[in-house]
Amino acid sequence: PTFFYQQQHLAHETMYGFLYKNYLKGTCFSRTDQTQVLQFGLYHRWKDAVVLRFGMQFKQLSANVSYDLTLSGLSKIPGIQGAFELQLRYAFLD
Repeated sequence: PTFFYQQQHLAHETMYGFLYKNYLKGTCFSRTDQTQVLQFGLYHRWKDAVVLRFGMQFKQLSANVSYDLTLSGLSKIPGIQGAFELQLRYAFLD
């Protein structure tokens, strides 16, 4: 389970959900350079959106794509139903 809260001046965000990881190679205790992982997540941004996330990790490189499906009043604006996000990450080893 995940719970996330952030605040910057008057703006704040609360998000909760889960991330499931399927280890194709290695385990959660393996070195990063010895793992291959498929992951799926489902989150809810309080009073705003549902977020679907899918990702893959191959050794130190991971790629995630997520889609924010807007549930708040912003969804009433034509053409604003949600947004895709792409994350690429490389973890340097010690």
